[in-house]
Parts: sequence; C-alpha cells; structure tokens
Amino acid sequence: MTLLFDTSAVVSLTERASRPVADLIRGAGDRPFVSFVTIAELHVGVELSPNPSTRAARERTLRRARTFRQLPVEEAILEHYAKARQAGLRGNDAWIAAAADQIDAALVTADALFAQRAEGLLEVRFIPG
Repeated sequence: MTLLFDTSAVVSLTERASRPVADLIRGAGDRPFVSFVTIAELHVGVELSPNPSTRAARERTLRRARTFRQLPVEEAILEHYAKARQAGLRGNDAWIAAAADQIDAALVTADALFAQRAEGLLEVRFIPG
C-alpha cells in the first residue's frame, strides 16, 4: 500500500510519537511519501519558532519528513489539483490531496477536518492526534 503523509501526520509521528502512525508505516512495507507542500510547511514552522526548544523540535520533524520519499512536482498534479479544488479542498490541503491522488496513495492525516473533506475524493487514513 502506498501512503502519502500530510504535515499533521508527520508531526504526530515525530513530535507525539504516535504508535498508530508508526504501525501504519511498518505495515505499508515502503517508506511513505510526502509532498513538497509538507516540506514547505515544516520549513515555515521552523522559521516561525517562538523559542529555541520549539525550533529544535520542529527541526527534528523536518529532518524526519526528509527521510520519506518526496513526491516530485510534475505536470500531472495539476489535473489532480483541479479535482481536489472541485471537491472543496483549499490551499495546501488541495495540493497534498492532489499529490496523493496523483500516485494513487492513501492520504494519512491527523487533521480530522482534512480527513472529512478529502473522504470520497481518495482513500483517507485518519490517525487521531
């Protein structure tokens, strides 16, 4: 099974040591994917850190995300992005859903609202934070 993790799922795995997320990765067989959006969001989090301890935690999360397979940006994602927008997803959520749809991956998220909105568009694995 191919998995694409959104930002909340990477944070859940790294900063909250989520057992369900770790088990999901082990069961998948291959390293999960992340989209360029997740890497960008994690970079922003590092830069906006209010203190050194928060910055260190966010840097660990970014390093962990970089161990995932990074989905390259290709022309095909634009069709999937349009489909995600038509389904009501906006902003970075639409890009992340498009990336998962592009490679026919299950979207892994700890964001309940994102999971609800993406349901029906693609396979969603909701991992409570």
